[in-house]
Amino acid sequence: MEQSKLAIIGVYPPPVGGISVHIERLCDALDERGIAFTLYDNTQGEKNREVVHTGKLETWALKYLFTCKEKVVHVHFLRWQVRFLLSLLRLRGKRVLFTVHNMREEGGPPSGLKRLMVKLTGLLASGFIVVNREFVEQLASYGINPKKIHYIPPFIPAKTASAVSELPEVVRRFLGDDHNRLILSNGAIGNFYQGEDLYGTDLLISLCEKMAASDPGVRIVYCVTHVVDQGYYAKLKRELAEKGLERHFLFLESPREYQTILRKSDLFIRGTNSESFGISVFEALQAGVPVVASNAAKWPPQVVVYKKRDLDDLLEKVTGVLSGDIAVSLEEHPLPDYAGQIIDQYRLVGTQP
Repeated sequence: MEQSKLAIIGVYPPPVGGISVHIERLCDALDERGIAFTLYDNTQGEKNREVVHTGKLETWALKYLFTCKEKVVHVHFLRWQVRFLLSLLRLRGKRVLFTVHNMREEGGPPSGLKRLMVKLTGLLASGFIVVNREFVEQLASYGINPKKIHYIPPFIPAKTASAVSELPEVVRRFLGDDHNRLILSNGAIGNFYQGEDLYGTDLLISLCEKMAASDPGVRIVYCVTHVVDQGYYAKLKRELAEKGLERHFLFLESPREYQTILRKSDLFIRGTNSESFGISVFEALQAGVPVVASNAAKWPPQVVVYKKRDLDDLLEKVTGVLSGDIAVSLEEHPLPDYAGQIIDQYRLVGTQP
């Protein structure tokens, strides 16, 4: 078997999240183009494709500096320590690319040793792909050559075949025969930004309480991508029980039937208070599902926007969309597929580092 010329280094589902879904779709796009690659992943779980498990990233990266056989290395991990180590592959003539999926943890320009590490990474890297235009200026402020920074949104459409025909049994039981609205959201549990729930899960529970008071048929399914804080997760579940909302609000952990649930939903909510891109918003639009999202990002014109962390505004926009008082057009703005632009960065024809 011919040695693959491309390495993809990142998390492949499970766990399910924006970055891992992007990598899954990118792998599918590479398969469609007949491009062989090796997928390196540091997470455990039952994957639906072959991966090379790395174990601890920094330890593996040190070894990989000497064992790497691929000509092009595409890194999706966020830690600058890992980026720096893998950027050293440039000294072996490799083409090394980094996708910057978010800069939420940066907190400002690096200082001291980290600043030196970032600058060296920038010098050695063949290029950076950023998913948000604002990241171009931010990386450039770190001393990275702007000519090496390429803004390419991460959205790659899902294959319609990924939506199975049946809802999972737990969702069918939850919906019952008396539901009249299905609202979907997703995100991690226990991530916080500036002291508040990053994905707005707490706000969705409050929304559910208000809606259920006048609409007993409302159902909200929250697909949990992963749990960062088990204590906070338990607290949210207790709150549901105490408010008597368990028949209206369901936590569902990393369902493989996500696309099916999405296509049977009446509305998708993106409740983040900080956002890099929001792949799940574009997934919903692709599926023809109306979207209400916070103003933490700039969204396509089809999206109905509410003020982040504002429960009253969220309630007004959600009820407005569901009642038809707020018109939503889902057909006028086709969604692009950015896989080709990403793959072009590999320069795999006659690969030149």
